[in-house]
Amino acid sequence: MKNIRLSELPHESVSSELRGHVANPRVSGTFLLIGEDALPYAYAFARALLCESPIDGDACGTCSTCRKTNKILHPDLVWIVPSGKVQATKEEKEMKGLEGRALVMNKWVTAFRKNPFIRYEDWASELKVKNINLPVADLRYAIEQIQTRQYEAQRKVVIIWGADMMGTGGNIMLKTLEEPPANRFIILVARNKSSILPTIRSRSIIITLPPLSENQLITFLSSQMRVSTEEVVTVAEWGRGSVSLTLSLIKENSRLAKGRATELWNIIHQKGPEWQTWINSSTDKVDSISTTKEIVKWILSIVDPQFAHLGHKHIQVLSQPPALKEIMTLVEDALYSLNRNVNPKLTLHYLLNRLHEVYKKYVDN
Repeated sequence: MKNIRLSELPHESVSSELRGHVANPRVSGTFLLIGEDALPYAYAFARALLCESPIDGDACGTCSTCRKTNKILHPDLVWIVPSGKVQATKEEKEMKGLEGRALVMNKWVTAFRKNPFIRYEDWASELKVKNINLPVADLRYAIEQIQTRQYEAQRKVVIIWGADMMGTGGNIMLKTLEEPPANRFIILVARNKSSILPTIRSRSIIITLPPLSENQLITFLSSQMRVSTEEVVTVAEWGRGSVSLTLSLIKENSRLAKGRATELWNIIHQKGPEWQTWINSSTDKVDSISTTKEIVKWILSIVDPQFAHLGHKHIQVLSQPPALKEIMTLVEDALYSLNRNVNPKLTLHYLLNRLHEVYKKYVDN
């Protein structure tokens, strides 16, 4: 998703409220955006505040300022993001002066461009650290930046992502949050309201993002993020109406499905002692008929045509008729046997043996 603007984000009521603040000539102060998906709204809001010619309270997307904020390069848009003990790569070490905050921000720009709905967990993974936090030193830097005059635009914006990580250290910002200088804005972004100090909440204009409906998720992700409806539907129940969480679940679901499918079909292809190892390790209760039924159903699901996009040629072949038809028949026979209380391990072993024959017939030939 490129050139993010408020009008293109799915929460229309939230976007409308933020655009109203932009259009207000007397607007100033500190905003606190709360929700799983609050980050891109903070960014789009900042772009609108800095825009040279906003349209109905939204960034025009074409002026010099908008072109710079779109690349996350504008000097009057300052980011404060959580970090940890970050190690520079070989390439980064060779870039003169790329250390400390500069190193973190270099990684941040890349990560945010790739996914503006990035989550704390994804960011920690990008940094290759177990835990991230918002050090007091970074909060002091935020105060320093908000007190410094803008360079190019009429306004200056400091976005603090991970405000729910400030803890009591946030107290050093109370005076700045309460009365930032004219034309300077602080946008706090947090996942949970309960983690924000009451003294900070009382000094902020609070805007909370409600969860999206499944239809809203499908519409936005398919039109703006190029995610298929099938992928959204698969995980929407656990996505809690959040774009960022749904995207994370889709990514994890795809990764796991891809890895497990490759592992299973490689084992089926090889036909050896790995079969029994896989059967024993796939579940803690492989002797349970109900558990074995789930494994059998999963074997069928990974060759469902919707998984062909995972890119493995053997799955693409097996997900097409007549191979798929034969696999479906074998799975149905296995389920029938389990319903008649046939030994689960024997049933699974027999199924893998027959699937090996299907693999040889359609993939190896």
